[in-house]
Amino acid sequence: MRKDTKDAFLKSIYNDFHHLQDPENNLRFPSYDFVKSKILNLDENLFSIEKLGRSVEKREIYGVKFGNGPIKIMAWTQMHGDEPTATRAVIDFFYFIQNNRNKYKEVIDFIESTCSLLIIPMVNPDGAAHHTRENAWDIDLNRDALRLTAPESQILKKVFDNFQPKYSLNMHNQSKYYGCEDTLKHVELSFLATAPDKNRTLTLSRKRAISLINMIINEINSLENNEIPIGKYDDKFEPRAFGDNFQAKDSGLVLIESGFVPGDENEEKLRKLNFLSLLISCLFTNEISYSEEDLLNYNKLSSISEFYFDLIIRKATLNIGNDNFIADIGIKREMVWQGNSKYYYFGFISELGDLSTSKGFVEIDATDCIIKPVNTYGKSISDIEDVQKLNFKDLHKKGIGNIKLETLSLNRESTSLPVNILPLYDDWSPEKLSPATFLIQKIDTDETKYIVVNGVSFPVTL
Repeated sequence: MRKDTKDAFLKSIYNDFHHLQDPENNLRFPSYDFVKSKILNLDENLFSIEKLGRSVEKREIYGVKFGNGPIKIMAWTQMHGDEPTATRAVIDFFYFIQNNRNKYKEVIDFIESTCSLLIIPMVNPDGAAHHTRENAWDIDLNRDALRLTAPESQILKKVFDNFQPKYSLNMHNQSKYYGCEDTLKHVELSFLATAPDKNRTLTLSRKRAISLINMIINEINSLENNEIPIGKYDDKFEPRAFGDNFQAKDSGLVLIESGFVPGDENEEKLRKLNFLSLLISCLFTNEISYSEEDLLNYNKLSSISEFYFDLIIRKATLNIGNDNFIADIGIKREMVWQGNSKYYYFGFISELGDLSTSKGFVEIDATDCIIKPVNTYGKSISDIEDVQKLNFKDLHKKGIGNIKLETLSLNRESTSLPVNILPLYDDWSPEKLSPATFLIQKIDTDETKYIVVNGVSFPVTL
């Protein structure tokens, strides 16, 4: 298939993705049972499904094969249990292959005849079930490539050794707080052609990985009009990591890290970008031929580091004891897992001081403003339905950020409401600024400009 034909198909798939993705694949954190059911219900005339082994807690781990071509590609997702975006992408990929053999027959037939693809969705099912990076023994699987203590690590190593892929895709999520060091933009995707040794030798397999990364980025940039902030991880050798070890075994290993898209709570764009990265790998690996230009372009990718906050309030005046001082306030919102794909966020002040080298997804200039505690609603309310009927803009004008609920049994729980919901017996002191809830008032007039509730800012208009 010619490159221009591939590009045309890729553009069509990109534009039509909403209709090509699995409609049941709608949770940001798909459960193990959901992923397992999707695998076991694949058409065995198209896919080969193999039970590879079991996790610490005896959950089955599966491998899915598609194609019989000469180029072997192995991909795996969620070896860190709380990093699910690529798992959703491979479910969409399976759905695309199985349900679009009419409209996209030429593309699917090409992949089938060119590639032998092996995908392991959810390498760490116990971590996924408990929403932890580590497995059930608290082992980071990506630091277990040498000792192979965990059964999940043993499975991954055995499958790799038996399959011997020419290319490997190690698919992860990274912290939302990473940014591109050159542009200071947030990062939506990061890549790395891992080092095979401490000297970071540019082996043939690593050159292949660099070429594939450039191919993926070029195609995505073409589809996204060069608007995707893309970064590159530091390539310091990590001898305990699977990526570095597999690179040393002559597999062109590409690390793909999903970052953050502001406003995309369910990570739908990242899901799509992961799907495209996998699809591009299948379509274009037969064209890869390393050149010095590949290395130049790869080295031009921005390095990344962690310098973002969810909210930065700049040059605010704070009062502690009898002292006033001016500082920037950096707030982060930490996910609190509740189970069954449910979670909420807890806002907290991560850093105070000079944050001039940091950025916020939201920033407020608090020059000539002082931080004051919020007020609590004057009476308790019997149930959450009554809270939802309140006029929150009026509450914010009165500086109210807390409401006590008679029926709340938990110590504190976040909701989507723009107030903190507290139980009657809660002894939380707003002066502690934890959770990150306070008023931003003009010093000279006491006018409230913003109210911050659980790390989210709301403008107050009088």
